[in-house]
Amino acid sequence: MKGGWLRSRRQNPAAMVELVCFPHAGGSASYFHHFNEHLSSTIAVTAVQYPGRQDRLNEAGLVSIVDAAETIADELDAVRRPLALFGHSMGALIAFETAHLLRDRGRPPLALIVSGSRPPHLVEDRKIHQLSDEDLINEIRSLAGTSDVLLSDDEFVQLLLPTIRADYKVTETYVHQPRPALDIPIQVHVGDRDDNVSPTEADEWRRYTVGDFRVNVHEGGHFYLNDCLDVLGKSVSALLEPSASSP
Repeated sequence: MKGGWLRSRRQNPAAMVELVCFPHAGGSASYFHHFNEHLSSTIAVTAVQYPGRQDRLNEAGLVSIVDAAETIADELDAVRRPLALFGHSMGALIAFETAHLLRDRGRPPLALIVSGSRPPHLVEDRKIHQLSDEDLINEIRSLAGTSDVLLSDDEFVQLLLPTIRADYKVTETYVHQPRPALDIPIQVHVGDRDDNVSPTEADEWRRYTVGDFRVNVHEGGHFYLNDCLDVLGKSVSALLEPSASSP
């Protein structure tokens, strides 16, 4: 898959499930470059590349969570394998909206896996997107998801700040529209020291499905997954392998 919003991470013609990964605010498709190493061989990985970064650097940033989901859902029409969706932080909201669009089009995903995100009804506008450049950089640094070396590179920071600010804006101004719950498993992952979402808040995702539901609490902060991709990969593989092995 070249161009557009989707980037293939594992060329595996024998795979039975396509796991579509949605990055966090400020993140890019390359964040999931090594995720496939921790997943079952029955799972192929595709990562979403939002505009305004890496090979889409010259494009304007995100406009809204829903607009992004609509474009991604359109591109996923070309993916023939059964789909599962994984989203971290902002990506969880885009994955959630994409899941509903796919359901409405008669192709619900096998599962929705969300990480490091409050559920839609608990999203709040913390006004981070309105912070000064310096305060916004400090906020990013506090999450420990971006290298201090990169954040100390003024040219890099000035290049990406508009994109990061746009990501925060679409997340903080997102308004959930109530609709019937999904009928698919939802698996939630959260760090036990994540200041953005507590395990109790993460448990509120259960209201969005009538299917199986589980919360997995990991040691770490908002980017707990940087240190436990192996554990995360086992949980995701265990959820999807029954579907992958079915005819």
